[in-house]
Amino acid sequence: MSPSEFIQVAIGDLNGQLSCAQSMHSIKEDGAFIYFGEPDRQEDIGVSYPSDVSAVLAQIENDSFWFRHRNRLITEMAAKYAPGARFCDVGGGNGIVAQAMMQAGHEVLLLEPGMTACKEARETRKIPVVYQCILEEAPMPKGSISLLGAFDVVEHIEDPVNFLRQTRDLAATDATLLITVPAFPSLWSQEDIDAGHYRRYTKRTMRQHLEAAGWKVERIVLFLQHAALADIYEKVHSLPPRAEPNGRIQFR
Repeated sequence: MSPSEFIQVAIGDLNGQLSCAQSMHSIKEDGAFIYFGEPDRQEDIGVSYPSDVSAVLAQIENDSFWFRHRNRLITEMAAKYAPGARFCDVGGGNGIVAQAMMQAGHEVLLLEPGMTACKEARETRKIPVVYQCILEEAPMPKGSISLLGAFDVVEHIEDPVNFLRQTRDLAATDATLLITVPAFPSLWSQEDIDAGHYRRYTKRTMRQHLEAAGWKVERIVLFLQHAALADIYEKVHSLPPRAEPNGRIQFR
């Protein structure tokens, strides 16, 4: 969880560039959803932070203002740019966003490399389509998803442009991609290192990565900026106090 974040909306321009290759994984239809067979792997695949983080988050997500506020923003953006679209949550973790999107009326599937998070998404949040895999192993046909999301995921990826290109492979013509990332490199701290972050973003660097991957950026919005100011205040006031000649104690 980051004190300040960006959310991006990118609109795909993919005419003539789509592949309709069929998935090599077994698929069965059930009503409006496509169900994929449960993975038989028992270890995490390509996880950038330990599985116990998912277990910790599962205990706090429901009561967290940060998660509630982010979910509200995501669902509002989805309603504006891709109302009712089938939604793929890439790196969807425990399924808190996917659950909110289901409640907002979207058909949902979730991709997540962590086994613990996949179980939480299936068993607790009742996400009907969960697949344990990394993005490049996604079993859906290319060009089949109208709305994709990667929420606090891209900062965990060493090669973000390649990752964002892979989202394009799944995207249908004129698909929408929603992303949240931690903002302000100046707020980089030990917490980012512990969380497995490679970077924090500015609007400029996020736009550069999206456009390099072939996405057209529609909108970039800063949210939770007041929390960022509180974080800066806390950092400043954690410095040792300095005695002034007048005898007053001031913080650096």
